[in-house]
Amino acid sequence: GALYLHYSSGNYTNCTFCENRAIHNGRAIFTMATSGPFLINCILWGSEGHQVDSRAIVSYSNISYLKYPEDNRVGNIHADPMFADPGYWDTNGTPNNSEDDLWIDGDYHLKSQAGRWDPNSESWIQDDVTSPCIDAGDPNSDWSGETWPHGGRINMGAYGGNREASMSLDTGEMTLPKVAYIYSYNNHVAGSFESLLESYGCSTTSIRLNDVQEISLDSYDLIIVAEDTQFEEATNDPNIVTVIEISGKPVVGLGNGGYELFGLLGLSIGNPFGGHGSKNSIKVVDSNSSLFSTPYPIEIPEDRVLQLYTDTNSIGIYLWPTIPDTITVFGNEVNDVGYFPLVMQHRQYLLWGFTESPQKMTEVGKTLFINVIIWTANKA
Repeated sequence: GALYLHYSSGNYTNCTFCENRAIHNGRAIFTMATSGPFLINCILWGSEGHQVDSRAIVSYSNISYLKYPEDNRVGNIHADPMFADPGYWDTNGTPNNSEDDLWIDGDYHLKSQAGRWDPNSESWIQDDVTSPCIDAGDPNSDWSGETWPHGGRINMGAYGGNREASMSLDTGEMTLPKVAYIYSYNNHVAGSFESLLESYGCSTTSIRLNDVQEISLDSYDLIIVAEDTQFEEATNDPNIVTVIEISGKPVVGLGNGGYELFGLLGLSIGNPFGGHGSKNSIKVVDSNSSLFSTPYPIEIPEDRVLQLYTDTNSIGIYLWPTIPDTITVFGNEVNDVGYFPLVMQHRQYLLWGFTESPQKMTEVGKTLFINVIIWTANKA
């Protein structure tokens, strides 16, 4: 349960104070009467205001009313934080008796035109306004946990610095792609990939392989071809292959499905140029490749080995001893430098040579997969 304190003298970072309640990561922490000495990246907002004594140092925070010395004002703003749904006190039918008032919890995610996490639908939604608290926190605070796109600066408030931080309009040259996930029959796996992609802000539509000819791919930025398409006779339908090819969209092929499609397209990263195994890791070829830092930085260990799955089957493309100029390699098998399960050709087709769903991915695997999707959509 929540912890409630009437007076506090601790340090508070990325908290939201609304109507004398404090919330961090969506959870009430305490009621607030006086505070100090430090509040950083906080939002203090409500009709009653917040009295903070002269000992307090409040910086990079959004405050409705605050009384403290002028020399303590560093990076603060005074503006409507634009909460998704502010909490409030319910008088419980007795407006003249505050003792039986009930606190109605709100949603303290910040509104954003770029995207705000909605815990009810578990998806990113776009608002028609953007909170002034986005990208307004202490420039020295760690913002790397925020979902991209972000402005390279932490948000104020309860969700600043974590995955549910509202997105920034300052996207630079890269944008979140709209993804078409083409699959055959496995609705469960399709849903798992769709959930992972949507959680990172990538709008995703699952499309049956047999329906590809009936649906325009023009509105999508990237196509994923699922593992289970290898079992579908339609995979060998030249019309379907042609539809994917002439779309001109970058394609990420998963496991055997991608391997088969790339073979039908006559690519060197498709059938029959690979070997099958059960590898769950890669050894990074070039630690400086932007794939491992865009948009999410991945820590490359000294041995350059990244475990992407708990267990999975895999396909590695054999490229030894010469790698063609049209091919970019990102990761080889840990014990065999000649086979590459993470490889790209013509800067348009990328093979993610693993067969299992996100449910068996490690956290590093999920992060790298998201990088693959966003990076490929923007770089291809």
